[in-house]
Amino acid sequence: MGVKAALSLIVVILMAGFGGYLYGFNLAKTVTITEVNLEMVTLTQPPSTLTETETVTLTPPTQTVTIRKTISLWKTATPLMQTITISKTVTVTETLIPTPAWQELVYFTLELINADRANHGLPPVKLGINQAAQKHAEEMLKNDYLSHWNLAGMKPYMRYMLECGSGAIFENVAYSGRWSEKFSPKEIIAKMEYNMMYEDEDFDWSHRYNILDRWHNKVNIGIAYNGYALALVQDFERDYVEWEEPIKYENGRFSMKGKTMLGEIYPAILLYYDPPPVSLTREQLLKPPYNKSYSMGEEAGYIIPSGYRMEEVDYVNALSWRISPSGEFEIVADITPLLKYGDGVYTLVLLAEVDGEYIELVIHSLFIQK
Repeated sequence: MGVKAALSLIVVILMAGFGGYLYGFNLAKTVTITEVNLEMVTLTQPPSTLTETETVTLTPPTQTVTIRKTISLWKTATPLMQTITISKTVTVTETLIPTPAWQELVYFTLELINADRANHGLPPVKLGINQAAQKHAEEMLKNDYLSHWNLAGMKPYMRYMLECGSGAIFENVAYSGRWSEKFSPKEIIAKMEYNMMYEDEDFDWSHRYNILDRWHNKVNIGIAYNGYALALVQDFERDYVEWEEPIKYENGRFSMKGKTMLGEIYPAILLYYDPPPVSLTREQLLKPPYNKSYSMGEEAGYIIPSGYRMEEVDYVNALSWRISPSGEFEIVADITPLLKYGDGVYTLVLLAEVDGEYIELVIHSLFIQK
């Protein structure tokens, strides 16, 4: 019997939880193998069976799967075009980076940050617990992009607030794509930190300034790694407010009550506007403005104490403005006149003035839909 086997192999890998690579579980990958023989074959012997073994290599990560297949051949007197389709499902289980390894990478990153701060006479930052950084790192890795925006069109301070953040955050992001050579995650993270500190001139040293900001007291670290690519998010945080009543908003009126650890707050609250977030594609995120730095949006106005006024800007006087030199504050205001842009995200910025420097203490987004 003369048989030429020409097999077209299509491998489709379906992965669940790609972004959870660093959380320590076994990931079962389902591989569907479809083989099609389009070769002209001549069969001159009685019915028989052909058994072949194929080896499939899946990368990354490197994984070899051996598939054994049996094909029944039937006798015929003349050449024919025979199509044979075989579908097999092979389950491959591989152990991914366990949780302790992820924690080790987070603390390794924290050590690098605090070493840089110590070298410049700054106090260390503590590790924060806000999950916005980790979720953003996972999404960037899964979708192979680098941006301060996410696929839902949200900026860092919006995501931080939605994860119950109550202070102010300032984000650094970094991404290392696929390389022909495999590097350890620590090597990649160390290089990222070095670049942000010492090779950041193309970004006006904004990453370096963020790492060395003396008012940051926490950092929320997100790391996602799949053996080849790595996404890193550093959400530096200012957590200086002890809240008695966190920010509330209803029907145009907002209120807040608490105490700052930096003394008396600045007598004006800034309000910024962003259009309603819209879903973005990977291709959009890789182009301007989404592959650049982010801003607080457009200035919408100010909330100031009763009896004060401002020139050439929109503002409202607070219904109640109680503050003390020791940092206590209680503020109530109707901001309806400042919601002039309609639906969208209006972000409140609460400041403190320390030694002539204005410090953002709270950046809080209100998602307004009338």
